Amino acid sequence: MEEPYITIVWNDEMNLKKSSSIPWEKLGDGMKLSLENATRLMNDAELLLTNKRSASALPLLVMAWEEIGKAVLLLKNYKNRIDVEGATLKEIFRSHHAKQTAIIHNRDILGEKPYIQSIEMEKKLKASLRWTKETVGLYVDWNRKQGWSCPRDDRTPLDITQFMYANVVNFLPFIRKCINEATR
Repeated sequence: MEEPYITIVWNDEMNLKKSSSIPWEKLGDGMKLSLENATRLMNDAELLLTNKRSASALPLLVMAWEEIGKAVLLLKNYKNRIDVEGATLKEIFRSHHAKQTAIIHNRDILGEKPYIQSIEMEKKLKASLRWTKETVGLYVDWNRKQGWSCPRDDRTPLDITQFMYANVVNFLPFIRKCINEATR
């Protein structure tokens, strides 16, 4: 069997510290690519869920949610015709919290209100994202209070995975519509 040849290219253009800015006029492409990537991650998670692999699907759903959030943060700058630079650049590309809460904190730029039923729904979403980040992942970890933790399908609460899946599935078309309307 032939081993795959993998080349990883890294240059200063990929380093946020050395990136100057992204012109607001270029943000439309970034928003659309973020949603394409969210769709890809969601589709991969669906395959895993179909095969009862919820522990592996959950991180993909969180990444899909973050890609949707990234699109919302880019949309905010696009609508305001503001180049993305400095702290905003870091927030959009490095802050998990900013991307995970982007829909909740940027409802004003989305035109119609996204369907988040209540403050309790927001709290549940934030809690599931926090729980996911802290407890579920792709690695075996050690916690001095609980001992070893390992992402296993029989330990991952299915309701958290289903909740994240439902949010990604429901918000993806809504955010796509908002972006399409803004970039016409």
